This record gives sequence, structure tokens and C-alpha cells, in this order.
Amino acid sequence: MPSVGKVNGTQFGVFINNTLIAFSTSCSINISQETMNVTTANTGNWNSRTVSRRDWEVSCSALMSFDSSVTNRKFFDLYENYIATQTLFTLKFKTSVSGDKFFTGEAILTELSLDAPNEETATFSASFVAAGPLAVNTN
Repeated sequence: MPSVGKVNGTQFGVFINNTLIAFSTSCSINISQETMNVTTANTGNWNSRTVSRRDWEVSCSALMSFDSSVTNRKFFDLYENYIATQTLFTLKFKTSVSGDKFFTGEAILTELSLDAPNEETATFSASFVAAGPLAVNTN
């Protein structure tokens, strides 16, 4: 049964090839649509536009962990499998609730950063860009 009411942000996660990014603290998806000017003499003094290209990108932040018992994606796993190899993968931005809709598409990991402040929990962030169209599916 799909989620009802307001959805808590902690329900969302970023999945790479069906494996959740471990210890995620936040995630976001941005979908954009570019336009192009198709103004002609017939449009008078008004610009006329049409859709030209669409794009999407996903980012997430997570707590740093070296725990080998955790099978979810972690910082060094992301680096070794996707930055170092330049490998494309299926990315899903979704909840784990049966019946909820989610976004999915082929993606490229474009940025991976690690922040280790003194006497605080180390965190990392990852950014992904589209390598193709974005689809909507249902859990």
C-alpha cells in the first residue's frame, strides 16, 4: 500500500543497482527542462518558446563508515566501482514502501567528497547526473 499523508524525508534513499547508499542523512533530486526561443514575426513583440532538452541530477549526504558488515554502498565502494572505473549504473530515488512511485535512470557519479571535521562524525556527499532519460516506476 503506498504512503499516505505527508512523507517523512527519512523514507527516501538513493539506490545504485538496487543497493542503498549506507547511512544516508539527506538526498535530493532536481529535474530541469530547457527551452529554446522559437519567436517569429507572427508572435509580435512576444517571445515564443518550446521545450528543447530535459535533465536530472541527484545528490546525497551520508555518514562515513568502514564497517565491513554493512552491505550497503559506502564511500570507498562508490569511488572504486564508479569513479575509478567510470562505470554507468542504474540509479533509483525512492522509498522502500510498496506501491510508492519512484524515479529511476542510468546515471554517472560525478562528484564524491569526504568531510572529516575535528571531533565530529565524518560525512561524505555524492553527486550524480543523468546518462539518459528519467523514468517513473512503482515499488
